[in-house]
Amino acid sequence: MTGGFSGNVAASGGLDTMMTMFVADIWEPLQILLSSFSYLAGLVLVVVGIGRLIKTAQDGPRGPASVGTIMTFVTAGVLFSLDNIMGAFSTSMFATNDVATYAILSDTTGDMAVDAHIEGVISAVLGFMALVGWISFIRGFFIMRDVAEGNGQASLMAATTHMFGGALAVNLGPLMNAVQSTLGLAPFGVCFDSYGGYC
Repeated sequence: MTGGFSGNVAASGGLDTMMTMFVADIWEPLQILLSSFSYLAGLVLVVVGIGRLIKTAQDGPRGPASVGTIMTFVTAGVLFSLDNIMGAFSTSMFATNDVATYAILSDTTGDMAVDAHIEGVISAVLGFMALVGWISFIRGFFIMRDVAEGNGQASLMAATTHMFGGALAVNLGPLMNAVQSTLGLAPFGVCFDSYGGYC
Protein backbone atom coordinates (compact mmCIF):
# COMPACT_ATOMS: atom_id res chain seq x y z
CA MET A 1 0.00 0.00 0.00
CA THR A 2 1.22 3.47 -0.77
CA GLY A 3 0.27 6.84 0.58
CA GLY A 4 -0.28 7.94 4.12
CA PHE A 5 -2.66 10.14 5.98
CA SER A 6 -2.76 13.31 3.92
CA GLY A 7 -5.76 15.08 5.37
CA ASN A 8 -6.29 18.81 5.48
CA VAL A 9 -5.50 20.51 8.76
CA ALA A 10 -7.47 23.65 9.55
CA ALA A 11 -5.59 26.51 11.21
CA SER A 12 -7.89 27.23 14.16
CA GLY A 13 -7.75 25.38 17.46
CA GLY A 14 -11.28 23.99 17.30
CA LEU A 15 -12.48 20.44 17.86
CA ASP A 16 -12.17 19.65 14.14
CA THR A 17 -8.49 20.64 14.18
CA MET A 18 -7.87 18.52 17.28
CA MET A 19 -9.54 15.54 15.63
CA THR A 20 -7.47 15.96 12.46
CA MET A 21 -4.26 16.39 14.43
CA PHE A 22 -5.10 13.32 16.54
CA VAL A 23 -5.48 11.12 13.46
CA ALA A 24 -2.34 12.62 11.92
CA ASP A 25 -0.42 11.90 15.15
CA ILE A 26 -1.55 8.27 15.50
CA TRP A 27 -1.36 7.37 11.78
CA GLU A 28 2.35 6.49 11.52
CA PRO A 29 2.82 4.98 15.03
CA LEU A 30 -0.24 2.76 14.64
CA GLN A 31 0.93 1.63 11.20
CA ILE A 32 4.31 0.70 12.71
CA LEU A 33 2.57 -1.04 15.65
CA LEU A 34 0.32 -3.09 13.35
CA SER A 35 3.26 -4.00 11.12
CA SER A 36 5.35 -5.06 14.13
CA PHE A 37 2.46 -7.04 15.61
CA SER A 38 1.82 -8.87 12.36
CA TYR A 39 5.49 -9.76 11.97
CA LEU A 40 5.78 -11.04 15.55
CA ALA A 41 2.48 -12.92 15.27
CA GLY A 42 3.77 -14.49 12.05
CA LEU A 43 6.90 -15.68 13.87
CA VAL A 44 4.80 -17.15 16.68
CA LEU A 45 2.55 -18.94 14.18
CA VAL A 46 5.57 -20.43 12.41
CA VAL A 47 6.76 -21.85 15.76
CA VAL A 48 3.22 -23.13 16.48
CA GLY A 49 3.09 -24.73 13.02
CA ILE A 50 6.43 -26.47 13.51
CA GLY A 51 5.23 -27.71 16.90
CA ARG A 52 2.08 -29.08 15.26
CA LEU A 53 4.17 -30.88 12.62
CA ILE A 54 6.34 -32.50 15.31
CA LYS A 55 3.26 -33.51 17.32
CA THR A 56 1.65 -35.02 14.21
CA ALA A 57 4.84 -36.98 13.43
CA GLN A 58 4.91 -38.33 17.00
CA ASP A 59 1.20 -39.02 17.56
CA GLY A 60 0.18 -40.02 14.03
CA PRO A 61 -3.59 -39.88 13.41
CA ARG A 62 -4.21 -38.66 16.96
CA GLY A 63 -2.11 -35.55 16.30
CA PRO A 64 -3.40 -32.15 15.14
CA ALA A 65 -5.36 -32.00 11.88
CA SER A 66 -3.30 -31.22 8.78
CA VAL A 67 -5.68 -28.48 7.55
CA GLY A 68 -5.12 -26.50 10.74
CA THR A 69 -1.36 -26.87 10.37
CA ILE A 70 -1.45 -25.71 6.74
CA MET A 71 -3.60 -22.69 7.63
CA THR A 72 -1.22 -21.85 10.48
CA PHE A 73 1.64 -21.54 7.97
CA VAL A 74 -0.57 -19.71 5.45
CA THR A 75 -1.64 -17.20 8.11
CA ALA A 76 1.99 -16.71 9.13
CA GLY A 77 2.92 -16.04 5.49
CA VAL A 78 0.08 -13.52 5.15
CA LEU A 79 1.18 -11.73 8.32
CA PHE A 80 4.77 -11.54 7.07
CA SER A 81 3.60 -9.87 3.84
CA LEU A 82 0.56 -8.01 5.14
CA ASP A 83 1.25 -4.79 3.24
CA ASN A 84 1.48 -6.63 -0.09
CA ILE A 85 -1.68 -8.63 0.64
CA MET A 86 -3.63 -5.44 1.39
CA GLY A 87 -2.20 -3.92 -1.78
CA ALA A 88 -3.43 -6.94 -3.76
CA PHE A 89 -6.93 -6.62 -2.25
CA SER A 90 -6.99 -2.88 -2.99
CA THR A 91 -5.69 -3.24 -6.53
CA SER A 92 -8.21 -6.01 -7.24
CA MET A 93 -11.12 -3.86 -6.10
CA PHE A 94 -10.09 -0.33 -7.13
CA ALA A 95 -7.21 -0.76 -9.64
CA THR A 96 -4.89 1.18 -7.31
CA ASN A 97 -3.20 0.55 -4.00
CA ASP A 98 -3.07 4.21 -2.92
CA VAL A 99 -4.84 5.09 0.32
CA ALA A 100 -7.00 8.09 -0.63
CA THR A 101 -7.85 10.07 2.52
CA TYR A 102 -7.46 13.61 1.19
CA ALA A 103 -10.94 15.13 0.86
CA ILE A 104 -11.67 17.88 -1.67
CA LEU A 105 -15.13 19.44 -1.82
CA SER A 106 -16.55 19.33 -5.33
CA ASP A 107 -18.85 22.26 -4.58
CA THR A 108 -17.36 24.84 -2.21
CA THR A 109 -19.22 26.84 0.41
CA GLY A 110 -17.60 30.07 -0.75
CA ASP A 111 -15.52 30.46 2.41
CA MET A 112 -12.08 28.84 2.16
CA ALA A 113 -11.73 28.57 5.95
CA VAL A 114 -15.03 26.69 6.26
CA ASP A 115 -14.03 24.44 3.35
CA ALA A 116 -10.74 23.63 5.09
CA HIS A 117 -12.57 22.68 8.30
CA ILE A 118 -15.04 20.44 6.45
CA GLU A 119 -12.32 18.76 4.40
CA GLY A 120 -10.19 18.27 7.52
CA VAL A 121 -12.98 16.52 9.42
CA ILE A 122 -13.84 14.26 6.47
CA SER A 123 -10.16 13.38 5.97
CA ALA A 124 -9.75 12.60 9.68
CA VAL A 125 -12.78 10.29 9.66
CA LEU A 126 -11.43 8.47 6.59
CA GLY A 127 -7.99 8.15 8.16
CA PHE A 128 -9.45 6.71 11.36
CA MET A 129 -11.62 4.28 9.36
CA ALA A 130 -8.52 3.15 7.46
CA LEU A 131 -6.79 2.29 10.75
CA VAL A 132 -9.85 0.35 11.94
CA GLY A 133 -9.90 -1.39 8.55
CA TRP A 134 -6.30 -2.58 9.00
CA ILE A 135 -7.20 -4.13 12.36
CA SER A 136 -10.27 -5.84 10.88
CA PHE A 137 -8.23 -7.12 7.92
CA ILE A 138 -5.66 -8.73 10.23
CA ARG A 139 -8.40 -10.23 12.40
CA GLY A 140 -9.99 -11.83 9.35
CA PHE A 141 -6.96 -14.06 8.78
CA PHE A 142 -6.92 -15.15 12.43
CA ILE A 143 -10.60 -16.07 12.15
CA MET A 144 -9.86 -18.07 8.99
CA ARG A 145 -7.21 -20.00 10.89
CA ASP A 146 -9.74 -20.70 13.66
CA VAL A 147 -12.16 -22.05 11.03
CA ALA A 148 -9.47 -24.46 9.80
CA GLU A 149 -8.85 -25.52 13.42
CA GLY A 150 -12.51 -26.48 13.74
CA ASN A 151 -13.43 -23.74 16.22
CA GLY A 152 -17.23 -23.79 16.30
CA GLN A 153 -17.49 -20.08 17.10
CA ALA A 154 -15.57 -19.04 13.96
CA SER A 155 -17.11 -19.10 10.50
CA LEU A 156 -15.77 -18.63 7.00
CA MET A 157 -18.35 -15.89 6.41
CA ALA A 158 -17.05 -13.93 9.40
CA ALA A 159 -13.47 -14.27 8.17
CA THR A 160 -14.39 -13.14 4.65
CA THR A 161 -16.44 -10.24 6.01
CA HIS A 162 -13.53 -9.07 8.16
CA MET A 163 -11.06 -9.28 5.28
CA PHE A 164 -13.18 -7.58 2.61
CA GLY A 165 -14.77 -5.17 5.09
CA GLY A 166 -11.32 -4.20 6.35
CA ALA A 167 -10.04 -3.69 2.79
CA LEU A 168 -13.09 -1.53 1.99
CA ALA A 169 -12.59 0.51 5.17
CA VAL A 170 -8.96 1.15 4.25
CA ASN A 171 -10.10 2.18 0.75
CA LEU A 172 -13.17 4.13 1.82
CA GLY A 173 -12.10 7.13 -0.29
CA PRO A 174 -11.97 5.23 -3.60
CA LEU A 175 -15.18 3.41 -2.63
CA MET A 176 -17.02 6.71 -2.08
CA ASN A 177 -15.58 8.08 -5.33
CA ALA A 178 -16.94 5.01 -7.17
CA VAL A 179 -20.38 5.29 -5.53
CA GLN A 180 -20.64 9.00 -6.33
CA SER A 181 -19.56 8.39 -9.91
CA THR A 182 -22.06 5.54 -10.31
CA LEU A 183 -24.94 7.63 -8.95
CA GLY A 184 -23.92 10.75 -10.89
CA LEU A 185 -23.22 12.73 -7.71
CA ALA A 186 -19.57 13.57 -8.44
CA PRO A 187 -20.18 17.30 -9.09
CA PHE A 188 -22.06 17.67 -5.78
CA GLY A 189 -20.06 15.54 -3.38
CA VAL A 190 -16.54 15.17 -2.09
CA CYS A 191 -13.63 13.86 -4.13
CA PHE A 192 -11.00 11.74 -2.38
CA ASP A 193 -7.38 11.67 -3.46
CA SER A 194 -4.08 10.36 -2.11
CA TYR A 195 -2.17 13.64 -2.00
CA GLY A 196 -4.67 16.40 -2.67
CA GLY A 197 -5.54 18.61 -5.57
CA TYR A 198 -5.70 15.96 -8.29
CA CYS A 199 -9.35 14.84 -8.25
